[in-house]
Amino acid sequence: MLRRKPTRLELKAEDKEEYDEAKRRAAAAARAASAAGPAASVLLDHHPKPSVNQRIGLYK
Repeated sequence: MLRRKPTRLELKAEDKEEYDEAKRRAAAAARAASAAGPAASVLLDHHPKPSVNQRIGLYK
């Protein structure tokens, strides 16, 4: 019978700290975006939504 490779991941304390810090940064960015209001999200969207014809490739 063939043995499969181990499926466990080993995490070190530094890895957990790095993950927690990344979560904190993402939460802070989300709070900053929501505090700016809905108008800021429109201004940050640089790419206009393509029309149906553009999406299916009729023209660019």
